[in-house]
Parts: sequence; C-alpha cells; structure tokens
Amino acid sequence: MNDVAVNFERVHQRILNACRVVNRSDPPTLIAVSKMQPSECIEKVYNHGQRDFGENYVQELLEKSKTLKEKLPGIRFHFIGHLQTNKVKSLLAHVYAIHSVDSLKLLQEINKQAGIAQIQMKIYIQVNIDDEPSKGGFSIQELETVCKKISDCTHVIPSGLMCIPSPDREPKISFSKMKEISKNFGAILGSGLSMGMSHDFEEAIANGSTSIRIGTAIFGARK
Repeated sequence: MNDVAVNFERVHQRILNACRVVNRSDPPTLIAVSKMQPSECIEKVYNHGQRDFGENYVQELLEKSKTLKEKLPGIRFHFIGHLQTNKVKSLLAHVYAIHSVDSLKLLQEINKQAGIAQIQMKIYIQVNIDDEPSKGGFSIQELETVCKKISDCTHVIPSGLMCIPSPDREPKISFSKMKEISKNFGAILGSGLSMGMSHDFEEAIANGSTSIRIGTAIFGARK
C-alpha cells in the first residue's frame, strides 16, 4: 500500500467512527479534494473505491475530466471553488455537482446554460455562515431571496447548503448554525449539507453533514 491509499483508509475509518459516536447509519459522501494533485494520485484513491473528487479550478477540472473519465468509469467531479459566470458553459458537461453557488447572477447563469444544454445540474447554495467580508456566499438573511428566485430556475436541482467556517471560530458553532438553517430552508433549497474538511470533518458529521470535502488528510500537503 502506498501512502495515499493508507491515508484514504484512515480517513474512511475516521468517518465510520464519527458516525458511530452520534449513532448515524448514513455516512456522508466523501469528496476527495484533488486540486493540484496529479492524475496518478487520483487513480490510486479511485482504485480503493473512491468515486467523488473535488476541484477548485475550472481549467484543471476540464483537463482531468478529459483525461480520466474514460479511463476511470464512474468517476464524478464536484466543483467546489469560486465559479465565474463566464466559465459556467464550459464546465457543466464535466461536473456532477456545483457546491459553490454564491450569487444570484451565478445561479441564473447555471440555470440558463443548463437549459441550453438540456440537462439538470445539482447545486448547493454557499452560505457565508460567519459573515466574513473576504468570503463569498449568501448571508443567512439573503436566503429568503434565494428561495424566491430558485423557483424560476427549472434546470437546476437544489441539493442543499454549503459553507466554509471561519478559521477564527470553533467549527462546531458554524456547523450547528448550518444544521438549524437547513431545517428552515431545506424544503426549498435542498436538505443536503456540504461541510467539513480535513481538520473538522468529525464535527461536521456530528452536525448532519451529507458531503465532506477532504484533501490534505488523503493526499498530504500540496506542493
């Protein structure tokens, strides 16, 4: 076994343990964050059963998708970074879900391009859960407006909410707030919760996360 495979197995066990602690029978989807990782590393994790991979940059995702989709049947790419509206058209055919819808303009562009392509795109609404000026996403107060607008977006599948907690705050506080927000908006925006990374995913699991995004704990530090 190589290091990446060993790390993957450790993460998998930690997920199961975290679920056991809170009596969860439904483990979250593990998204292996493969940004800036070579294709060989993706293949190693794929060969141990992983199918969902997260990418932050459009061009990198497109290159990996074109290289790997035929070679690795069933692989699914999730876009988890900031997405510019002018990149939406090129991205849609290559992603399983977009986790970082952070503006109404982006939501409407995804819906428009998905309509042209005659597809339905899974999306998560990004919430700026700790009101950080430097971070994208909707404030909690803006989610009411998103609910009103999303009913007109017939080519997206609202799959839930996504957040990246502030590094200056206890993540369990942010995750707990997301859990409560999901109860209020989940019927319209989707019941999924995309939250939790290498350093805090156990806390996210305890608060109902359905998708965790883990890079460093699997692939190691990026070069």
